[in-house]
Amino acid sequence: MERGQIVALATQVIPPQNTPEKKASESLLAQPRWRYKGPACTINLEWQIGRWRQIVGIWSFDGISTRVYATRSQTASMELAEFTTNLPAISLSPLSPGYYDCEIWFKSPAFPDLRIIVQNCVRVVEVAPPGEYTLTLIAEPSFAAGWITKEPDKSKYAKWELVKLTAHRIWPYEFYYFDIDGEPIMINPMNLYVTKNHIITAHFV
Repeated sequence: MERGQIVALATQVIPPQNTPEKKASESLLAQPRWRYKGPACTINLEWQIGRWRQIVGIWSFDGISTRVYATRSQTASMELAEFTTNLPAISLSPLSPGYYDCEIWFKSPAFPDLRIIVQNCVRVVEVAPPGEYTLTLIAEPSFAAGWITKEPDKSKYAKWELVKLTAHRIWPYEFYYFDIDGEPIMINPMNLYVTKNHIITAHFV
């Protein structure tokens, strides 16, 4: 049988950004890219999330998630042409908070097995249980310029709980705008649905 040649290119996880943050209740997709030259064949792909680590001077991959399998039909190519595919999602539920790598295998009788390691492909983050989200209130340039009240006034909130935020100025300052996790809001008072731990800054001038 004529042997083919396969070369790995960049592999991205979806969403395509540097070390995306995901909750353990979510899943992760991968989109490998490769170049192939050779006869038509079937490629068996495997991928798994885990950690790429060095133990006693030897690098190895410790798989943690479920190993996912997929099959793709590779068309024949007379030159190294580029191909891509989407692999089935992997559930992150077995993973504790932290950074993880992933391993992708390309296997076929048409070429030698090829392995790709993508380091820091995902960061699994902790999710606060219901009633555990907090609102951090800040006044700029200082609380000498004004303050923020919240209704209801509690130390912790449940997800999707509605909170009314009101900025109060201290003369001679005037309210300028709210900053909610980096997003400017010009309305005062304003309503906020709690979805995470929020940082709320009232700017006065």
